[in-house]
Amino acid sequence: MDSKVTNVVDRYLSVVLVDDLNKDAGWRRSHQIDQLIAYKGDLPRCTGGIGEHDDQMINQVSMMFDRIVSPYSQWCTKAMELLQKQNSKRHDCLVADVYYSKRPNIETGSDFHSQAEIAAMVGLSRAAYQDNVYKGAQYVRDLVDLRNIEAA
Repeated sequence: MDSKVTNVVDRYLSVVLVDDLNKDAGWRRSHQIDQLIAYKGDLPRCTGGIGEHDDQMINQVSMMFDRIVSPYSQWCTKAMELLQKQNSKRHDCLVADVYYSKRPNIETGSDFHSQAEIAAMVGLSRAAYQDNVYKGAQYVRDLVDLRNIEAA
């Protein structure tokens, strides 16, 4: 696959994953066991004051990740959103290909996921999966070429 397409998908994944992680930031809270450990068995009494809520909010904000705001990353995200609107299967196959083809497969002990394994994950035959990856990559490649023409 073209490195320009891989770069677009990687940047898209970076933005999407950070956004997804940040959605859950408000739901993280320390459990009573964590507090027992932190306070060595002597739980602090809740005063109900606003200071406790401020501390909790500061804790939640500190758990958030910085969103990538470069103009090119924003463009990559928009390009992938356009692909998803045009054909969600091509989008899903392309994202799965870039994401899983470079990552170890814990189940098999392999250094990467095979195309057959990725195809099974997205619920397609290997041939249909490859066709969707090819057409999705071609769409993104065309968008990258169009962007380069506009910049010239």
